Amino acid sequence: MVIQGARSVKGDLLHPPLVVASLWSVDSEPTSRLMIDFHKHRKIDRMSAIRALRQAQLDMMSSADPTDRDPHTWAAFVAIGGFVEY
Repeated sequence: MVIQGARSVKGDLLHPPLVVASLWSVDSEPTSRLMIDFHKHRKIDRMSAIRALRQAQLDMMSSADPTDRDPHTWAAFVAIGGFVEY
């Protein structure tokens, strides 16, 4: 039993979950647009989570909406942890 527990912990340490988090408070509307684009890039375009987040942020930067282009709305989001292929 102890060995199985150790293997489980080791596996979790080697492959922790990927978390997309905000470093500061951001309004809900631009955040929802960013997250929808993020998940579209992951699922439809089959991008890795890191690339999908970057692409969603680039999409916000080139948006016609000045609120979306404001770095305060998209630069707050970072990916932490996880097994990542760049």
